Amino acid sequence: MDFDLLTSAQSRLNPMNERELDLRGFKIQKIENLALTRDVNDCLDFTDNDIAKLGNFPLMPNVKTLLLHNNRISKIESTLSKYLPNLEHLILSKNAIVELGELDPLVIQFNADGIRKAELYVIHKIPSIKVLDYKKVSESERIEALKLFSGKEGNELLKELTEHGMNATFDPEEILETKKTISKEEQLKIREAIKNAKTLSEISRLEQALQGGIIPEL
Repeated sequence: MDFDLLTSAQSRLNPMNERELDLRGFKIQKIENLALTRDVNDCLDFTDNDIAKLGNFPLMPNVKTLLLHNNRISKIESTLSKYLPNLEHLILSKNAIVELGELDPLVIQFNADGIRKAELYVIHKIPSIKVLDYKKVSESERIEALKLFSGKEGNELLKELTEHGMNATFDPEEILETKKTISKEEQLKIREAIKNAKTLSEISRLEQALQGGIIPEL
């Protein structure tokens, strides 16, 4: 992420009416030098890169959305919320986090038994979250998270998840092995449809189709 990349990357209004900096697919390995952007964007799109650690942000109070789908993130900087104090929308499907203790404002793919606790853990840790894994957080989910992590049993569960984590079944190599191949022309059509999508749910559907090697209805 050097001067040339950050100053040439496209910044535009996205379907959510946010000023979005497009850093998709540049093989970025490390987040750095974002002070060069002068915090003029509401959304930073890091989809389809090679980022392993989420952190190293300057103070960016204007950033409300981070899109980090399909990276290699396994670690999160503990001071992340300090530098992104107004973060509300967080997308981090298809990454490599395996312990809930690593989670602050992140979304990951756990096995069926653990995914609900993962979602509630994030809601509990970041009460300001409004959108989690492309879904709006409801008031009933906030209440559910409060109940789950309240009282003696809730505190013990929170401590257990934070200190020891929870084993995940997500394996990036397994996904690569099983993913079907679609032509470059079809990939370009799907990517163009993603750019023109009007809702987060539509973006999610198209992203998942692209990653899974499936040709969606356009």
